[in-house]
Amino acid sequence: MTKQRRYAMAASSGRTAALRRPVRILLSLPALLLLIPVIVAGATAVPPEAARISVVVSSNLKPYMETLQGLEAGLQAAAAATPTVHFLDPLNDPSHTLLAGILQKQDPDLLISVGPEAMAFCWNAFADQPPPMVYSMVLHPHRVVPEAPSLCGISLSLAPDLQLRHFQHAFPRLERLGLIFDPAHNEPFAVAAATAAERLGITLVPLAVRQRQEIPSVLDRHWHDIEALWVIPDATVISESLVHFIIKRALTHGVPVFGYNQFFADSGAALALVCDYEAIGRQAAEAATALLQGRPCPATHPAHEVVLNERVLQALGMTASPPPDRPGEAP
Repeated sequence: MTKQRRYAMAASSGRTAALRRPVRILLSLPALLLLIPVIVAGATAVPPEAARISVVVSSNLKPYMETLQGLEAGLQAAAAATPTVHFLDPLNDPSHTLLAGILQKQDPDLLISVGPEAMAFCWNAFADQPPPMVYSMVLHPHRVVPEAPSLCGISLSLAPDLQLRHFQHAFPRLERLGLIFDPAHNEPFAVAAATAAERLGITLVPLAVRQRQEIPSVLDRHWHDIEALWVIPDATVISESLVHFIIKRALTHGVPVFGYNQFFADSGAALALVCDYEAIGRQAAEAATALLQGRPCPATHPAHEVVLNERVLQALGMTASPPPDRPGEAP
């Protein structure tokens, strides 16, 4: 089994705090909790313990179930609230009209969605007069509900600046970082990443591909230009077979890969930023409690772990610094 070091990163209102374990260290993210107003038609403060809370889950996939577990525990701990949970049922209710009718009769004080399909359904079901809503487990929430004037929730997206600071802390000598992406899907991300990288003294080398067949040739032209390869969620670039191919080819050229989930960590990426789904559920519960109490929605990054692959690092002859473990420090 591949030897991995895991460091859990969780957003909170404080700076950083450590659990002080010898291997697995729990950290808070930097104090980036800028509060944004949430515009919700007719929203008023409701005592959380008396609120009618409904949860809609996209499916019973394991990540969603872990999020639901954290959400229910968080609501119980923060407000002694027990939500009513519903799952989308595309087999028996393909248009979701039955569930929409059930939710409208329940008239919830707060509606929480888990997954992009659930998020889209909730907005469509209450298009005319929506209750306060909290989303979770969505990579690009504004793409799911582009017409929403304001959104509250926990996305799966980590800001380019935050990811780059993780990379730089682990590998302080990193100077040239390749980013593989399809401009049709991730041009704004690449632009933001280039700006953030420049601030950190890192040269971002864009490796743009527009179809999967281009990936081998684009990589082969740039191995000598980069010291590490950054892979992000991208419909053109990502599949299980492509991840294996990219990592294998990168290791052959002595280039570490930075990925974004446990599959990358298990497949040989030197570093992976892995979301903690249960903790994301607890974050969603905190956002829900804030809305019920009439407070602004806290803007925060999803809880995640920094996973370092010791065996791969040794094979590459590299070392990596773990995240800081002293309160008040941040990557």
